[in-house]
Amino acid sequence: MALEGWDADKFTKQFGRGLYNSVRRAAKVTGADVVQEFREDGLDGVGKKRRQAITFKVRKNNTLAFIDRGHDSRVREYGATIRAKPGKSLRIVTDPDLREHERRDLAKGRARETFIVQGRTGPVVMARRANEKEARPVAVLKRRVVRKPIDEGDKLSTIAERNLKKYQDKIYDLIEDI
Repeated sequence: MALEGWDADKFTKQFGRGLYNSVRRAAKVTGADVVQEFREDGLDGVGKKRRQAITFKVRKNNTLAFIDRGHDSRVREYGATIRAKPGKSLRIVTDPDLREHERRDLAKGRARETFIVQGRTGPVVMARRANEKEARPVAVLKRRVVRKPIDEGDKLSTIAERNLKKYQDKIYDLIEDI
């Protein structure tokens, strides 16, 4: 920024514009750093599509907003108890080798033979295909499921707070360049 003359009004406008641009540039750099750190540390074991649901935005008033569009974002951060509707049960798939199309078939009741047996922990959904001799457990039925929050250090809000000092330092560095 080059100051033009000694006009106080021009100086104020130019300095205000320079400050606005400095905060905006610092927010973009810090936002990208926080999102990258959360994708690496906070989202262990999740897929690429879920990782891409985390973004940031620098709004017109230069506020930095982190956006998590994942379907389980609030539950991951704070934990929750998920309850079934009265008279119903939640089906929790337990077989990790079950292919996606088999899961959809089971959810829609299209398996060749599906039946429920009483297990040690409650009702268990068993399934047998036409070419199999023995049935195998594929899901359990629960009235409620408790999801615990992720560790405090892996939360998006904690990672953003850790990077707040870097954000302030970046603003001051950019202001000095004005």
